[in-house]
Amino acid sequence: MSRTPSLALLLLLAQACATTTEEFRVTDPAAIAEARAADQAADPATRRIVVLRLKVDANGVVRDAQVVESAGAKADQAALQAVYRLHFNPAHKDGQPVESTIRFAFTYTPES
Repeated sequence: MSRTPSLALLLLLAQACATTTEEFRVTDPAAIAEARAADQAADPATRRIVVLRLKVDANGVVRDAQVVESAGAKADQAALQAVYRLHFNPAHKDGQPVESTIRFAFTYTPES
């Protein structure tokens, strides 16, 4: 008697072990309103960019913000204060709002 499984058994095992890949539709959050630390019409040469990592909850509220790329202490502080006033359309996964983490570039213009 052979110890080799039959072809039908191999096919049955292969089907049982096969994984199905589900495609998830994910959309990123989008800001609803802008928050500014200073007048954006000021001289572009004085503008600085602060890059932040934001955790946005399923209601579109910023729950956590961390500086990823600093533009100096004053700019960083102004950006951190301003982003907590932002509100987002939350990210969605399969049509349901979900928490997400995004990178967000904030333009800081010092006051004259």
